[in-house]
Amino acid sequence: MLDFYIIGQPRSGTTWLANLFTDDKNLCYHDSLSQLPFKQFNTLKKEGFKVGTAETGAFPYLQEINDSSAPKLIIHRSEEEIKASLGEDLKLPEVDLNRFQGVHVIFEDIFDVRKMRIVYKYLVKRELNEDRFNLLVNCQVNPKLDRIKLSKSALHSYIERLRKGIASI
Repeated sequence: MLDFYIIGQPRSGTTWLANLFTDDKNLCYHDSLSQLPFKQFNTLKKEGFKVGTAETGAFPYLQEINDSSAPKLIIHRSEEEIKASLGEDLKLPEVDLNRFQGVHVIFEDIFDVRKMRIVYKYLVKRELNEDRFNLLVNCQVNPKLDRIKLSKSALHSYIERLRKGIASI
């Protein structure tokens, strides 16, 4: 079983958090559910590391994730902010993140060092490396989607696949 979970909608900071939680003692996969069935998550273990995943496609596995004793972080970001970040007015998958058990934070909190000290300790039982945190805050690890040109049909198809749980961002 994984050591920790990070759950959020697309464009809610899961990519950034996967970077933050990958270091010399932790390994955080990103959207591994798009490539690996949930039942095979145990294969993601790596000796000497706390292993977790940051997922935007975790919703079909709500019960399995809630049943896990691993600590969970759930990130909330408004639908309006997500759509603005995507640059499209798309219908996002309807998800009630409040149904996930764990620590719930708003998107802005993941960039607040004081709050992330607590979250980091909760998820991996270690102190946050604040120098690394500040470096990542000032570094853009998320793609600039406004520079990527996708056809509306491709984007709508992708969102539909997200709804069905067969794709992730």
